[in-house]
Amino acid sequence: MTLRSRLAVIALAVSCAGGLVGCGTPRMEPDAVPSAPDMVLPTPAANDFVSTVMRTRGLGTAEVAIDVSTTTDEGSVQLTGSGPVSVNKGYGRLEWSSDDGETFTEVSNGKGLFVQSGGPSALWTHLPDKTSTATGRLADPLRGIGTAMSVVRHGSEPLGDISAVRYTGRIPASPESIALLGLSDGQITALGDSWRGEWIDLTVWVDPRGRIVRMERSLTIPESDGGPVSATTTTTLDDFSRTIDLEPPPTESVTEGSSSG
Repeated sequence: MTLRSRLAVIALAVSCAGGLVGCGTPRMEPDAVPSAPDMVLPTPAANDFVSTVMRTRGLGTAEVAIDVSTTTDEGSVQLTGSGPVSVNKGYGRLEWSSDDGETFTEVSNGKGLFVQSGGPSALWTHLPDKTSTATGRLADPLRGIGTAMSVVRHGSEPLGDISAVRYTGRIPASPESIALLGLSDGQITALGDSWRGEWIDLTVWVDPRGRIVRMERSLTIPESDGGPVSATTTTTLDDFSRTIDLEPPPTESVTEGSSSG
């Protein structure tokens, strides 16, 4: 390799690394849509899919509706959440409700995760950076889907009042990828090594404007240390590129927490 070629490779690596590093701000402005990446991938379907993920991230923000269904040895849980998120930062303000009537709110930004349960007048609990709950991670709906393998494009099909292109693929199961299915850290730890060799099934729908508007992740582990485990998370995205407010609650309304949920 010539000196000029080596310098070009180094410059590209530095540029890519810089693009992956960011710091959150409480108020999220939508970003400009980036050009589709020029990359070589195994199949045209995979190449189109990664371009779609990048394009959707470039929209900056979206309104999401999330349905979570999990079954573990602790029982079955159904959750629904909605609110604005920053699809390129992984932050959001989500209102959650469970099938047993519990409601809570989570605000995530560069200052950590703030959780409020017990109604709008209750105190918030602040969890420090890198500490989360089973639902706090779901404010980052696009995380990890660009790594999907065996991506197949299935053509257009009706989705609500639009015609959307459906893609399917699968993501290797790992503690990190399973954490995006609504399982808590404790539940993931209880799986032991039973996730090894398993796959998360991924289905994504893309609208005529090239935006991801619906996605589903699903995992079934027939044999784990605590018995069969299944988890499915379905996320609908719309109302893209709006300015959203992720300001933390007033300091006097916040108590400090120290452990994940």
